[in-house]
Amino acid sequence: MAVIAVLTAAPVISGKLQALGVACVLLLPFVPRAVLRDRLVQLLCLTLALWGAGQLVSDEWNGLGPRLSRHFISAMAMLCIVPVLVFLARGDFRRMRAVIAGVAAGLVLETLLVEHASITSTISWKFGLNSPVAIFVLALTDLAWHRGRRLPSVVALVFICLVGVATDHRHLAGVALLTAIVLLVRNRQRHPRTISVLAGLTLLLAALSGAFIQGSEAGVLGERSGGQIAKFGGTPQSIFVNVRPEPFQEFYLFTQRPTLGWGSLPRVDSAAYLGSKEFLRQLGVVRQDLDDIWLHLDVPGVSSHSQAMDSLARGGLSAAPFWLLLLGLAMLVGTQAIRFRSSPLVVLWTILVLWDAICSPLSGLSHIELGAYMALAVTSLRHAPPTVPRVD
Repeated sequence: MAVIAVLTAAPVISGKLQALGVACVLLLPFVPRAVLRDRLVQLLCLTLALWGAGQLVSDEWNGLGPRLSRHFISAMAMLCIVPVLVFLARGDFRRMRAVIAGVAAGLVLETLLVEHASITSTISWKFGLNSPVAIFVLALTDLAWHRGRRLPSVVALVFICLVGVATDHRHLAGVALLTAIVLLVRNRQRHPRTISVLAGLTLLLAALSGAFIQGSEAGVLGERSGGQIAKFGGTPQSIFVNVRPEPFQEFYLFTQRPTLGWGSLPRVDSAAYLGSKEFLRQLGVVRQDLDDIWLHLDVPGVSSHSQAMDSLARGGLSAAPFWLLLLGLAMLVGTQAIRFRSSPLVVLWTILVLWDAICSPLSGLSHIELGAYMALAVTSLRHAPPTVPRVD
């Protein structure tokens, strides 16, 4: 675990590649054929190779030339990270949690030692420390959950929720609360069917959305939430498209160049940018500050705040198979973990991955989190036996 943490924390190309990615590239030839012959591992590697190659072609087509873009490096690094971490876990529940804890600890160290984040800053927690700390804590408490003891995971989820509230990381607090509900609420069926789980989740999300809107209107959830309701309206759709217009803007850009995309450094013309804003207006976006934000980014006119949509906009259709496979895999693994109540870590991390794929930017370290999650997902589907923990 310590070695993995150090490799994860050590940068090779600042903001793009860590030593863990390089180590996995070097170790890949030594991974047993049994791992590489796994159909799911093969599918993940194939779609990642397609995405990486497509990004190179897109860059060449758009006059950027072959370049080590963040998206290309992310695809190639994950192609190596997934099979290597699956091999290191060797199908063992405890080994996999040790690997995940090492990766999470490395991400925390990178934030503190490389990015020089302050542990007393709420901004540092919200945008750097919260997610890896949550993953680290749940990776450790998952060991007790696997033995039938719920209390450590319950305490961990309460801690994650409180930290999310204290640092204004609202969706993390909500995810921790949702994880606790779906894992701890009793069900008449010992192992409910998948369709029942999905229906229950839909109803639960609707109820939580309604509670959020009512609480915001009443001023219980603070000035920020109340202000958003007052500006954007009281329906989940109007709130979502105004708080997170970025995925929809990049979806529009993707539809303008679906085959090869805009390249890793998009040069968006005025017509495409204005067209994307008109598209947002039709969806109900009423914000007036988008120009002030988007026109002053590193890539002007491109919101770059959605991992999946940003990849599609920059790389074109070549990125679609991987992101569709990732979303489908996350839904399958998360649903299985809820059905069998087998792992709070898998449930919480699945929800975070689904959220980040649509609503968070692809940062320089995103490929490490995604690679580790996919290794956990493969191991969970292939080897981890479902368990129903007893009450402490």
